[in-house]
Amino acid sequence: MCYYAWFFLATTGCRRGEALGLRWQDVNLGEVPAHASIRQECIPLTKPSGKGREGRMVPRTKGDKARVIELDTQTRAVLIGWKAIQGKERPPVGAGYEDNGLIFCQPDGRPYHPEAFSKAFDRRLRQQKFVDLPRIRLHDLRHTWATLALIAGVDIRMVSERLGHSSILITSQTYQHVMKGMQAGAAQKVADLIFGPPTEP
Repeated sequence: MCYYAWFFLATTGCRRGEALGLRWQDVNLGEVPAHASIRQECIPLTKPSGKGREGRMVPRTKGDKARVIELDTQTRAVLIGWKAIQGKERPPVGAGYEDNGLIFCQPDGRPYHPEAFSKAFDRRLRQQKFVDLPRIRLHDLRHTWATLALIAGVDIRMVSERLGHSSILITSQTYQHVMKGMQAGAAQKVADLIFGPPTEP
């Protein structure tokens, strides 16, 4: 059932740990627009036994600041559908269900191991026959969202805020390859306003 989490990552630009730490109490699907409050994240930490690692919650985000992101209508619909599916799957588990209120979790309610979650994404891509598409990492879903947002003309301040960057400088440096093309396009638009659109030779 990782599909729903992968969908959420692709349409929101959230970090892996933020999505895996998201709880139903953190989202409001009834309002328009629907929104999610990013308050905690799931990170890989050493088990209490000292052997191996597991996904554990920390009450913070990488940027050390909670933020609210608004959701598009398709993501809202997917989350509503997933909530219904999750509700149907829970009863058979019975007393063994570990209710952490997580939106994206293992069948028994326990948090996903973040690293195993990423490996599951890699395995699924290897199983597909996408001959003409480059192989991507799970984290590239975040980069893709940001790149498409900037190409679509979304203000870089809004993109930076949604990504949870500590400053707009980080966003501009990370996506400077996209910004260069945008600056050229902006320069031409202003020139067209001043001089009129270029005429055909």
